[in-house]
Amino acid sequence: MYVGNQWQQYWKLDVRDEKPTVVWKFDAKVEGGGKSAHSVALLGNNMYFNTGNDSPNPRLVAIDKNSGEVVFDVGTADPEIVPNQGHSAAPVAVKT
Repeated sequence: MYVGNQWQQYWKLDVRDEKPTVVWKFDAKVEGGGKSAHSVALLGNNMYFNTGNDSPNPRLVAIDKNSGEVVFDVGTADPEIVPNQGHSAAPVAVKT
């Protein structure tokens, strides 16, 4: 099971036994928490999420869903086009 919070911290929990155990934790290090979709997309071996819509540096992050290691972490802002932009929805992963 994957869970997250408003500070863009995510955990993978093994819930197969009576007492869940933490498999890994990832912290995107978003200052101040704030508005966030708290949602992820799963596709293949990756878990995708974006940082909240009030983040000064919005990003799209892919984590290996088994190990918790970063696959990629890319900025998605272009202040020349739209200043102070962010994400207001969860990412969508599509197999092509």
